[in-house]
Amino acid sequence: SQKENLINAFLPDVKVFVHITRKDARGDPSPQFSAVFEDVPENELRGAAEYLGAKPQDIRILEGPNADLPTCPSYQENFEKRKHKTSHVESMAHLNSLAGQLSHREGCMALIRTEEQRARREFSVVIMVRADITIYFPFKPFCMYDVSKPRRVRDWFYLVPRASADFMFSAPHDQFFNCSKNLRMGENVDAYIAPFINHVAEDGNLPIMITRLDRPNFPNNMCDRFRNPGRLQSDPEPEDKLCGPMTYQNPFNKLAKEVSGGEGSSTSARRMVCSMFKPRTVALCLLGGAQALSHPFTRKSQKENLVDALGTSITTFFHVVQASSSGEAKKSSDAMLSLV
Repeated sequence: SQKENLINAFLPDVKVFVHITRKDARGDPSPQFSAVFEDVPENELRGAAEYLGAKPQDIRILEGPNADLPTCPSYQENFEKRKHKTSHVESMAHLNSLAGQLSHREGCMALIRTEEQRARREFSVVIMVRADITIYFPFKPFCMYDVSKPRRVRDWFYLVPRASADFMFSAPHDQFFNCSKNLRMGENVDAYIAPFINHVAEDGNLPIMITRLDRPNFPNNMCDRFRNPGRLQSDPEPEDKLCGPMTYQNPFNKLAKEVSGGEGSSTSARRMVCSMFKPRTVALCLLGGAQALSHPFTRKSQKENLVDALGTSITTFFHVVQASSSGEAKKSSDAMLSLV
């Protein structure tokens, strides 16, 4: 979903960077939220990163699960107290969560700055997205967004102008690791990073959903953030009817080796997200003058954004007026065949 619905859909010139840990950890030690993803071999993670388009030099896979903590003398009393606490925001796990989040974002920024120095040009936009995010339908074309203004979905996804990225992603890291400000006992991670992101508008229309496994003790409780933009009153309700089947309960939400018959490698994201719903047989009829079908823009938009989006059980019909000249008629005929 990240490859097809974000990278391929959003910008014409995307450079992908990956900064992840091989082992998972939870920032909440509560038993009901304690489940973690199983370890994945590094070669599989590297293959996934390369599938997304990342070059080997732009991939960092750390062992994990936790980042190194700063050795600031002023922080040590706080750290010692946390070792004996079990409540969420006072725990060592929560501190490690902050350190991990800050380290990953700064790690991405370091990769970005290295590439900018090599290419001798800055990027215009930075997108920072958690690795466990499902993008359940395609982003709009990039020209439909004002990319000069930052936007986000919680702390899961950020789309910001390059000029804002160092303050939002590097400054919190430097504040913590340079011993300027610790995470207070009882303070949560959201409050720590709030001064750096509170000015950024939340975009409730973006198809971003954190996705965990449908297993005991995984906190799949964020479906109030699931969206169905443009929904008519009769369309499925997003939180109760769509979120689970299209994300954490989806049969493709598992390791590739667990998907039967290698189906995960050949099935498009559009098919995956609706795989728990009964497929519809669709009759699509294009009608009118056929000349416009010979224009690449017209037929490609119909093919990719309508025909391919509707599903596998679609039959296309044409009731059109052919062009008068034989050459134009041939172009129209070839265009119609490309839509079938």
